[in-house]
This record gives sequence, structure tokens and C-alpha cells, in this order.
Amino acid sequence: MLSIRSFFNLLIIILLTTTSWSLSAQDTARVTTTPSGQSIPDTLLFKIQKAQSIITEIKATEKKNYGITRIRSGLNSIKSNVAPVIADVQTHRKTASAQNLSNYSLILNDALEKLAGWRTSLAKANNELQTQLDQVLALSNDTLLNVVSTDTTGKKLYAEQLVDLKFQLQNAGTRTSVRLDTVSRLLADVSGTFLTISNLQTTINEQVSQSNANVLRRESPYLWNAPATFKPDNVQTILQSSYQGQDKILKYFFTSTWDNRFLLIIMAGLFFFWVFSNFKKASQPPLKEKIGPLDFKHIRPMPIVASLIFLFNVAPLFEPQSPSVYIEITQFLLLVVLTVHLWKRFSKQELRLWLLNAVLYIVLIITKAVVGDSVVLRIWLIVLNVCFIYIGFSFAKRLHRKYTSDRIIRPVIRIYLILQLLAILLNVFGRISLAKTFGITATVGLVQITGLGLFIDIFLEALELQIKVSASSNGIFSRINSNQTRQSFKKGLVFIAIALWLLVFFINLGIADTIYSFIYQILTRPRSFGSITFTLSNILSFSAIVYLSSLLQKNIGLLFGESHLPTTTGNEVVKVSSVLALVRLAIIVLGVLLAVAASGISVDKFTVVLGALSVGIGLG
Repeated sequence: MLSIRSFFNLLIIILLTTTSWSLSAQDTARVTTTPSGQSIPDTLLFKIQKAQSIITEIKATEKKNYGITRIRSGLNSIKSNVAPVIADVQTHRKTASAQNLSNYSLILNDALEKLAGWRTSLAKANNELQTQLDQVLALSNDTLLNVVSTDTTGKKLYAEQLVDLKFQLQNAGTRTSVRLDTVSRLLADVSGTFLTISNLQTTINEQVSQSNANVLRRESPYLWNAPATFKPDNVQTILQSSYQGQDKILKYFFTSTWDNRFLLIIMAGLFFFWVFSNFKKASQPPLKEKIGPLDFKHIRPMPIVASLIFLFNVAPLFEPQSPSVYIEITQFLLLVVLTVHLWKRFSKQELRLWLLNAVLYIVLIITKAVVGDSVVLRIWLIVLNVCFIYIGFSFAKRLHRKYTSDRIIRPVIRIYLILQLLAILLNVFGRISLAKTFGITATVGLVQITGLGLFIDIFLEALELQIKVSASSNGIFSRINSNQTRQSFKKGLVFIAIALWLLVFFINLGIADTIYSFIYQILTRPRSFGSITFTLSNILSFSAIVYLSSLLQKNIGLLFGESHLPTTTGNEVVKVSSVLALVRLAIIVLGVLLAVAASGISVDKFTVVLGALSVGIGLG
């Protein structure tokens, strides 16, 4: 009996458990009841909803376009920019200058950066489209979304919707497949271009390293062993490839540094407005009688030529890392402007000499681009160097002394002659690229020194006009020593002129970046003094700010009419003196604070000094 009762109990438990599992399964797999009473599993509705979601996602993706048009246009632009670089590097495989190769390297780095970004973007788009296509294919092949004759009445209720959904999936799959093919092809093109440019970059880097390592080694046969063949077709090809390569360098340079030239044009415009407005003021009847006749050699009431001379002289200051071709163009434009300015001031012999220099300058630039191993072109380059040596001697005797002091022209002429002689020797012994560099550097330096001499004279005449206008209208120059001001400005202008000449000199030699990096490392290298860490740039900034603040507080009285204080009443003297003392004190305090901040010293370490200074100010 006990065994039978146990058996029935066990059977009841099994039945209850089975029923519970059945109810639980029915609750988990919910059903949808149609109006007619038939039920359809939610799995079908889920697949329909998923298919509609994929179709909607594909339609939204089609609006993105993934920047395909922009990338394709940019890729074509990069290919057109790189093609002349490849041609020039292959044509001038031995004689390409290190500076041109460095400029090409900058262009290629920029192209590689863009290509890397495009490749990442296209790879992401490719994966997204591939995922969408896989989902569309999976849903298209899903038998649950197909309607056949054996389907139940419940599934047939969705037959029309499933047929339409199938059609939409096919269209979406076709469109996605086409877009995926477009993106894949563009991605392959971008990747191939990236690989090509990477290899070219490696080649250029190797040539730059080899050029720097073999700077004085022979790259071509000695002049007496040079081939005598001369093919005009080859010269035309070399000239064309060189022009296209330099053109790409200039376009890249102009695009990446347009803001510097914008500031340069603004500076030249301010100079023009300064001179123009002062001439306009000086022409007014009240001031005209006080100033008297204006007799200037280089500035006019409409100072267009003077402003252009100013523009082309200071241009290297705004482009310290410019390519040599940019310097050659600006110096040629300066040569044209100087010719216009000095045309009537030259004697006939001086004018012939100046025009000969201008013509030879153009010929040298063209020869520099085409000269190679051929003995004919190398001898022609030597002839040009000899002509420039004659011009250098003639300039030193007859022309430059009119516009430049002897202390400046003598070392420049010596450097000029040494470089021209070295250019001849290097050409003879097979170092052609260095010979071309020395020749063009010397020639540009000789043109520039004349322009800088006129630049100093033009600026001093503009300052003289300002002094006369200000002194006649009781301005600030009526209360200061004009002679001392002229001397100070002249010293500053001479310093700027020397700096500009050296900058252009180093750019043409191709060592400006090396010198800049060397100076930068010296100035920014951390140094320690006890617990204080500083750099030489911090010390220079500290010294400059303290000097300028000291200079400003000494001369700030000119704005308050300090030189006229003794002629005023006692109360006015006290009031102005009190205000002036406070202004000077504020300048000193502000200058010290800025100097400490620029020095890199923590203000916390300067707390004790600031406390003592505040006590002193309070007592004062």
C-alpha cells in the first residue's frame, strides 16, 4: 500500500511540474491572435520589424555619402601634386638640392596625413556597408519571410507585406552592393596612393641623408671628364619637370602659410597709410608754413614704390622657413621695383650695369634648373659666375656706396666674391648642386643689400616726415630730442637689415632650419640652479620685459607733457607729478610681475618678494 501511494504521489508531482513547464513556455513564447482566431508566433513579426529597421538604416546611410566626392576630388589633387615631384626627383636624381628635397618631403607628409585620414574613414564605411549587406542577405534567405502554398492561414495574412518587404530588401541589397563596390574601389585607390607616396617619401629621405652626408663629395664627373653631349630635348624636359616641381612647392607653401602673407600685406598697408597721411597733414596751410618745403629722395605723397620696397624687404621676416624659390621670386620682384625707383637716379653706366645684373639674375635662375653633367651647361654656369664676379667688383666701386655704408657693404662683397669663386671650383670638381646653391645665394645677397640700404633710407625719411609734422603741431616729437631719436631708429633699422640679410642668406644655403633648430635647443634646454629650473629663453624674456618696462616708465612723462611742467602753476605741477608717479609705479610693478611670469618661476616662490614689495608700495 505504501508503495502504491508513493507511486501516485510521484505521478501527481510529475504532472504538476510538466503543466507548470508548459504554462511557463507558453508565457515565454507569446502569441499574437488574429481576428479570425489563428495565432502567429512573434518570431515572424520580429523578423519583419528587423527587416524594416535594416531598410530604414540603409536609406539613412545613403544620405551620408561618406564624403566620397570630396575624397575622390582630394585624391585626384594629391596625384596631380605628387606626379611632378616624382618626375623632378627622377630627373634630378643626382643634382637635386637638399632644400628642394626637404620641401618635397613636407608636401608628401601633408599628403600622407590626408590619405591616412581618408583610409580610416573609408575602412569604417566599408565595414558598415558590408555589415548591412550581410544582414540584408541573411534576411533575404530567411525562409520565415517566404510565403509558400503550404503556409498556415495565419502566415498567409502577412503574404502581401512579406512580398513587398522582399522587394524592398532586394533593392536595398542592390544599392548597398553598388555603394560597397564604390567605397571598396576608392579605398583600394587611396591605399595604393598611400603606399606609393610612402615609398617616395622613403626615397627622398634617403637622398636627403645622402646629400647631407656627402655635402662635399663629387656627385658628377670632373669638368674635364664630363660628357660633351648636349640635347635640347633633355633640357626642355628637365626645365619642365623642375618648373612643375617648384610650382607644387610654391602652391603648398602659399596654401599652408597664407596668414603670414596677410600680416605682411597689412604691415605694408600701414606703412603706406602712415606716409600718405603725414604728407596730407603736411600739405595743409597751417602746417605747410611751419614745416616749409619737403625735399625727400625716396618717399612721395603717394608712396606706392616705397611701400613695395618695404614689402619685399621685410617679406623674409614673415616667412623664416620659406623655400629658396620663394626668396628668389621676392628678390626678383624687389629687383624690378628697385629698377623702377632708381631709373632716373642712375647714370648711364650705372644703369647698364644694373640692367646687366637683372638679366644675368634671370639667366642664372633658368641655368640653375637645367644644368647637369653636360660640360656645355657647366661651362656656361662658370661663365655666369665670372660675369657676376665682375658685377660684384663694379658694384662695390660705383653703385652700392650710394645707398649702403661701407661697414655693411665690405663684408657682403667679400662673402659674395668668395661664394662665386667657390661655385666655380665646386663646378669644376663635380659638386654641381652646391655650386648652384652658392652662385644663387651670392647673387641674391648682392641684390638684397641694395634693397636693404634703400629700405633704411626710406624708413628714416618717413620718420623725418613724422618728426616734422609732429613738431609743427605740438605733438610728442616737439618734446623729445629728435637727433637722438633718429640715431636710435637708425641703429635699430641697421640691426633689422643685417638680420634680414642673414636670414635670406641661410635660407638660400639651405641651412636655415638647422640653425633655427640649434638655437631653439639652446634656448629651450632646461637648466637648474638649486631648486629652480629655467631656460635661456626665460632669462631673455625676463630681461626684455624688465628693460622695456624701465624704458617705458622713463619716457611715459612725454605723454603728460613733462617737458612743459615748469611753465605751469604749482597746483597743476603737483597733480600731474602725482599722477605720473602712480603711472610709473604701476608700470614698474606690472613689468616685474610679467617678467616673473615669463621667467618660468612659480609665483608661489615669489610670494616673499611680493609681500616686501607691497609693503614698500604702501609706504610709498
